Amino acid sequence: MNQTSPISRVELLEYIEITIAELKNIAQPHEISTFRELGFDAEEADGPDQLARIQEQVESLRGFCERRARSAIGMPAVLPTGRRQE
Repeated sequence: MNQTSPISRVELLEYIEITIAELKNIAQPHEISTFRELGFDAEEADGPDQLARIQEQVESLRGFCERRARSAIGMPAVLPTGRRQE
């Protein structure tokens, strides 16, 4: 998602929901819960700085889930979209 302009609350909440939907088959249950908690945090955030920090946390956890899925032993490198990574 990496944006240069500040993200709005609505955009961040939408990004979190999309992330949950895309990663539901590869993320651990506690990771999905963490994404949901970050959504609650975004709803209560006081300003753009807090939203930016929450966005960083979401992107970091998303990257971790995707890297773990690609590097799992015995599993093909399939992205959440179902396409193989070249």
